Amino acid sequence: MLIDSFTVIAQIINFLILVYLLKRFLFNRIIKIMDEREMQITGRMQDAEAAKEEAQKELEEQRRIREELQEKWNEMLAQAKKDAQKKREELVRVAREKIDEEQKNWREAILKQRTAFLRDLRHLSCEQVCQISRKVLSDLASERLENQLIENFLVQLKQLTKEEKA
Repeated sequence: MLIDSFTVIAQIINFLILVYLLKRFLFNRIIKIMDEREMQITGRMQDAEAAKEEAQKELEEQRRIREELQEKWNEMLAQAKKDAQKKREELVRVAREKIDEEQKNWREAILKQRTAFLRDLRHLSCEQVCQISRKVLSDLASERLENQLIENFLVQLKQLTKEEKA
């Protein structure tokens, strides 16, 4: 197989023309399209990175808000517990005051009833003693003696002090 120099040179020239034509009409367009595509990809990557950063910021913001809400919830819960404790203590205090007041009223009522009972008892006792004395005296003596005894008893009764009467 013989290599013809003319054919080799023609092939080289054809190759160079082909390279020139490809470069002039095809490669520049392909490179331009590839550059545009690379710029689009770079832009998308930058957008994705920005979106990722934005999502990370949003996530951090959500965490911060959740922590603040949890903190506020805990504060409100603690305050509610304090308020409930204060209300319970107030209700217990009011109930004790009412109970003490009721006990005081009952004691006063019992004391009044006791005093009235003793007064009535003394009065009835005096009446009974007087009736019995009158009966005994009427049986034993005349009416005049009875009147003198009653007058004497009333004089002595008037002379008694309040402490002696009680």
